[in-house]
Parts: sequence; C-alpha cells; structure tokens
Amino acid sequence: MFGELLGASDYELLSNAADLAEFFAALRTTPYASTLRSESKNFAFAVRGHWVARVEKVAKLMPSAARELCLAYLAKVELEALKTLLRGILRGVNRRQLLSMLPPLPTGSRIPLTEFLATNNLEEAARALKRTPYAAAVAEEIKTVSTGGELADRSLLAFETALDRLFFAGLAATCQFFVGSEHTTIKRVIGTLADTTNVLAVERLRKTFGLTPQAAANYLVSFGFRMGGAQRRELCEWNGEGPAPFLLRESRPGVALATLARQLLCREAIKSLFTVPFHAGLALAYVLLSEIESSNLVTIYEAKQWGMDHAAILRRLIFFRSAAAAGDSGA
Repeated sequence: MFGELLGASDYELLSNAADLAEFFAALRTTPYASTLRSESKNFAFAVRGHWVARVEKVAKLMPSAARELCLAYLAKVELEALKTLLRGILRGVNRRQLLSMLPPLPTGSRIPLTEFLATNNLEEAARALKRTPYAAAVAEEIKTVSTGGELADRSLLAFETALDRLFFAGLAATCQFFVGSEHTTIKRVIGTLADTTNVLAVERLRKTFGLTPQAAANYLVSFGFRMGGAQRRELCEWNGEGPAPFLLRESRPGVALATLARQLLCREAIKSLFTVPFHAGLALAYVLLSEIESSNLVTIYEAKQWGMDHAAILRRLIFFRSAAAAGDSGA
C-alpha cells in the first residue's frame, strides 16, 4: 500500500511544473490519474475523495482492530462536515451553498444529510442528529449558544471542541485493542496528533479570539503524548506569537505554524515504519501519510494557480525530499 504514495521524484516533477497544464500532465502519471477523470466540484474535493476511498479500501483489508482504528480516524471527515453544517445553520447560509462547502463523506456516513439540510436552527439540527453518535455532544453545547457576530463565533468554538474531544475519545478507545510495542506506537501517533491540535487551537484562541489563558484552557483536548496538564497550562500562557512552547520550538521564516505541526505529525507517522513489522501502526501511518500527500497536492495546485515560485511551494509543503537527497529512489 505504501507503494501507492508519491515518491521524491514525483514531488520534484509536480512542484517544478511550469503551469497547471504541466502539473496535471505530471499527475496523470501517478495513482491520481483516475481522480482527474472523475467529475467533482473542484480539485481539492476530488483529491480529498481519493483519500477517503484509500482509507476505506485499506480498512477493509485490515484485521478487525486495525480496521476500527482506520475508521476511527476517518470519522474526522464527518466531524469536519458537521462543523461546517452547524456553522452554516447558525449563520443562515443558503443550503445549496452550504452543501457545496462539505467535504466528500465516507461510505455509510452517519450524518442524515437530507434531514439536516432541511433544518432552520440549531435545535432542529440537534433533533436531526438524535440517532447518531454526535447527538449528546451537540445537544449539550446548544445550551451555551449565542447568535450574531463575535458571540456566534465564540459559541461555535464550544461545538468544535466537543466534536474534537469526541474524535479523540474514539481514537483512544481503539488503543485498548493493542498491547506492547504496537500499543505504544499507536498511542504515540495519536498523542502527537492531539498535541499539535492543542497548539494550533491555542494559537487561534489567543490571536484570533483574544481569549485569556484561563478561557483558552477550556477548549483543549485532554489526550496527548508530550504535553500533560502542566504543559497545557503553560501552552495557554503563550500568546500565539513566535515559536510554540514544548512542541514546535523552531520557527522557520515563511513557514506557517500549521505546516510545522503537520510536519511533526508526519515524522511521527514515518517512525512507525521502522518499528516491528506487521502491526496496526502501519495502517495508521499509511492513513496519515496519504492524507498529508493529498494536502501537499492541493498546496501545489493552488500555488500553481497563483504563480508562486518553487521555493515558496516548498515552504508550504508538509513533507518533501528532493530527488537528489533521496537518490531518486522515491524512498
């Protein structure tokens, strides 16, 4: 399955493409050729759909415990869609426009989309979700909702945090199926994902919403690998400017914190490839690296649209090795 991922020479070819026509010509020589032939809303939607299909395909091939792990991670797509739907309903977005904003949903999605789009307010939306795993989290947060402007935006934070915690609870629950080094590897990757989620959340909460450290602490997920309670409290004291404490101390000019965070997650996923063979951590690593690859493709595509130079593209990629450094092996 790892052989389907793009190699260093593929990234060189794509990132050095002179324009979008050359980019698409290069992409047609990769496993993404079928994606380009499909009818979709846009390139990002098509690539994201390709990733969802990959995860579902791999999950079917895995033993039951590893399959549950892959599907628990894939649940993030539903949660992203649910956040978009709730945000749109609260802000009164036209339903046709709201539908166009959704990511490609997995097969057998648990969101009752038709019923949900027919709702007019959050109370009706909560009732539409009553037979889903998200019902309790949404119903609880409705009690704190305010409408209009900045208050509405802050209310949505509570919804988003509740759904993020639900996602990590689902991932953490799958860890009980694994023991020994397999359990350690999986928990390390999931914990790193939680840590990076918290760092990016604090940056947004402190810079965009201007929350106090005490208020920001209410919107973090509790699961993590490197950061315990004391570290999370110190993280909330960070004002969102410059290097983040504990996790991403390095700061590279022109590289966004979100990119640095996902590069760290990418490194943790790659470490899974060099542990014991035939473990569930390999499936999780493939899911993560495949998702990162799709993000890289969208980054290159958008950069070509805007006419960015090669150096600017590389600064935005989550993971990249030059062909020269990798011996053109793609390894």
